[in-house]
Amino acid sequence: VRVLAHTTRRGDERVVDLIVARLQDPDQRVRTAAVEALSHVVEKGDERTIAKVSACMEHQTDEVRQTAVKGLAFVANRGDEYAICAVVARLEHHDDAVKRCAIEALPLVAAKGDDRVTSALSSRMHHSDCFVRFAACRAAENLEAKG
Repeated sequence: VRVLAHTTRRGDERVVDLIVARLQDPDQRVRTAAVEALSHVVEKGDERTIAKVSACMEHQTDEVRQTAVKGLAFVANRGDEYAICAVVARLEHHDDAVKRCAIEALPLVAAKGDDRVTSALSSRMHHSDCFVRFAACRAAENLEAKG
């Protein structure tokens, strides 16, 4: 993965697909290398890559979901409307773990003062799952601190 990141031209869709596929690798070291490689092969804000990385937030394993959250920071600019929409959409997911993951991603992609994000987090502070509530409170604090 690291070799691909340093030997290919930025934007090569085949390489991006190979690296994004590694975000779901069972080995944490491979997933971490894939996240780092994304910053070398895609331009921040590339909607296709944002869609692929954010889709990994729905993976069955928590480790892959967390890798996707970290990956979003490499592929999306803060305030990127496409990334925010991709993350906010997952706040409605039936799996509370996916909701938590989306909540954790919001401070990485949203800008301070985004009313839609603030509202989305606020409504999750009363969720039935205590981990969702905690994540929403922490994300709101992180957004305030980002200023």
